Amino acid sequence: MLIGTAGSLAIVLCGSNVRPGPGLSIVWLGEVADGPALRALWTVGSMLGVATLIAAWVALVGIVRSAPLPTSSLRCISTLWSIPLAIGPALFSSDVFSYSAQGEIAARGLDPSRVGPAALGPGRFLDQVPRIWHNTPAPYGPLWLKLGSLLAALSAHNPSVMAGLLRVVALLSVAVCGWALVRLARAFDREPSTVVVLGLLNPLVLLHLVSGAHNEATMLALLLVALVAVTERRTVVGLVLIGFAASVKAPALLALVF
Repeated sequence: MLIGTAGSLAIVLCGSNVRPGPGLSIVWLGEVADGPALRALWTVGSMLGVATLIAAWVALVGIVRSAPLPTSSLRCISTLWSIPLAIGPALFSSDVFSYSAQGEIAARGLDPSRVGPAALGPGRFLDQVPRIWHNTPAPYGPLWLKLGSLLAALSAHNPSVMAGLLRVVALLSVAVCGWALVRLARAFDREPSTVVVLGLLNPLVLLHLVSGAHNEATMLALLLVALVAVTERRTVVGLVLIGFAASVKAPALLALVF
């Protein structure tokens, strides 16, 4: 438990935001990485943190397979591993700032699915979006874009505040995923602790959904609750929720096969 927490702390303290785009620029926490040697040292530290987190997770998988743990204990571990990533900067991606810009576009009465962040003109929203996405329309569904518009209004059109609100949405979505995974495990007579460790505590979820605040978290939350509804013979509710999930990102429609 503590090893995984130490890994999360190392990831956040050693590195911050790797932004996609020409040259792959890296913005370091507190701008403390001055010079190539020190930047290399911080890079190694961050990657060691990732390796430590993965090692802790692999060890935990082995533990629950030999002796299942209470889901309450796993929720505690998940919280401890997630806290550094939840309060630190977005890691390895700047997508959350693209979401902010798209929400602001919708709040201004424009259509994010037709225009890119460049439509906002120079300013704080556009400054935080990688240049390669400036003229790219949003590939997301109407539910996500509507949510972005609401968050833009709630944040008083402040991109930093809006990014924080998007992180909160991602965290709540991951929590819902954890609840749904337990229900699904029991519905299919599987050990809940194994399912939770594999589906909630794995480093991909922690880095991509918790730290990166990607909207796949919201899509997956709706999708997993839909699957819970279907397994409990509330098929219509499940189909409606699958539709909502697809209104965040279209790949959710694949759940119809299930």
